[in-house]
Amino acid sequence: MVYLGTKKEWDAQTCLHDILDIDNMLKPYVSNYRLNIFDYHDYSDFTVFKTANRVLFEALANAGDNKAFRKAMEKCDIYRMLSRETALAIRQLTGMTFDLDEIKCVDENGKEVYDMCKAFEDERIIGREEGRKEGREEGICSAITMCKDMGIAMQNVIENIAKAFSLSKETAEQKVSMYW
Repeated sequence: MVYLGTKKEWDAQTCLHDILDIDNMLKPYVSNYRLNIFDYHDYSDFTVFKTANRVLFEALANAGDNKAFRKAMEKCDIYRMLSRETALAIRQLTGMTFDLDEIKCVDENGKEVYDMCKAFEDERIIGREEGRKEGREEGICSAITMCKDMGIAMQNVIENIAKAFSLSKETAEQKVSMYW
């Protein structure tokens, strides 16, 4: 069994006797099947894997740590030539939101492959854009609140917000009415 949890390592039972909580008197009569659990958390070097599992386990291990993920991708070209199934598994298990069609490429043999490096860069760009939007919105809110606290007339605030943030008058009016 492969454990794919991203938050922490496997910490549950690993044999049938522990799962069933069998009385000591009955244990000799019940076969104790061991659960063979593979947990990628037990690895720090994923180069021992020579298949797409390397990419999957490494992606899971680095989920949420963009620097480590980028470093892993820079070391290995396999991230640029993933199968559709591996790309889908990474997207599903790590919570990434990339569009498969946007990272689809064709290798030198004419086979469809998926470029995880492009997906990662796209995720970074989207995150950066979302951060900018949030920062801009917070700036608008702060400016409006500060103007209100200073007793500046609403009409003047609308004009100044429109100018300062390059907004149309209508948009500035909406923002001021939202945060006033």
